[in-house]
Amino acid sequence: MIYLLVFILFVAFVVSHFYDCDIIVNPIKGIMFGALYNDEDFDDETDHTIQVLILIISFTFIWTTSNGSKK
Repeated sequence: MIYLLVFILFVAFVVSHFYDCDIIVNPIKGIMFGALYNDEDFDDETDHTIQVLILIISFTFIWTTSNGSKK
């Protein structure tokens, strides 16, 4: 089981290196499975969030994309 979590953490760091995103790793009280995607539009950029919950660990990926120059 620990090998699976280490492998997932390794893949998360490789993804963050190629896609220029921040990763937040949090422990969870209890056991949980699931995923969440959210994006928030601002005037000149969009913040994206993907959260993946596996057993007792939560991985949150956060990155920003620009919307171009709007006037």
